[in-house]
Amino acid sequence: MLKLKRQIIRNFYLSLLIVLLSINISGGDEKYKFKVIAEKPGSIITSFYVYSKSSEDAKEEVSLNGWKVISVERIESTEYKQKVDNGVVKNALQTDFAKLKLIKTFYFDKGAFSFNLDNDTINFIKSLDKNKVYYIYGHTDSLPVNPNDKYKNNYELSILRAKFVKDLLKKYADIDENAKIVGLGEFYPLVSNSFEGAVQNRRVELYESD
Repeated sequence: MLKLKRQIIRNFYLSLLIVLLSINISGGDEKYKFKVIAEKPGSIITSFYVYSKSSEDAKEEVSLNGWKVISVERIESTEYKQKVDNGVVKNALQTDFAKLKLIKTFYFDKGAFSFNLDNDTINFIKSLDKNKVYYIYGHTDSLPVNPNDKYKNNYELSILRAKFVKDLLKKYADIDENAKIVGLGEFYPLVSNSFEGAVQNRRVELYESD
């Protein structure tokens, strides 16, 4: 039952992500990055990063997906747009999420974006089909990070985790162009970020497209 519940939550967040980010990267007008905090009845409060012309547009985009908006804050940064323009998010959206299959979850220590490989993991990666497309989603827990020369926040940490897994696919399975990555930061937890839950949320999910 718990496994089914997690799968439902995961599928919901993925479908919501494709709607929100598809809206955010469309069009050529000047847009700004907003942090939107929202909730649904009986659901946990979560946050989205939305790229819109105004705070009202950002609020409307999230509200249209059934969320109750608590607050909207403009983020004075071009970092998100640069990552979108460079294809980090775009490439990961060019698929039908209904056809994605979760085939592996990799877990990370707190603050880490790599891990020691064992033979089982290497053999699993070597067994992947080069002709299929893979989508790699990086996640973190909600604990604040210690900014360093590698990453400044959980969003950047999640990207590094996803990139680490992509590099493994390239090294052991010769899969490069068919591997798409996106960092989701702390905003899509599977479970509560308690001490035990945080361990499960520090993850990278590897999906295979049929």
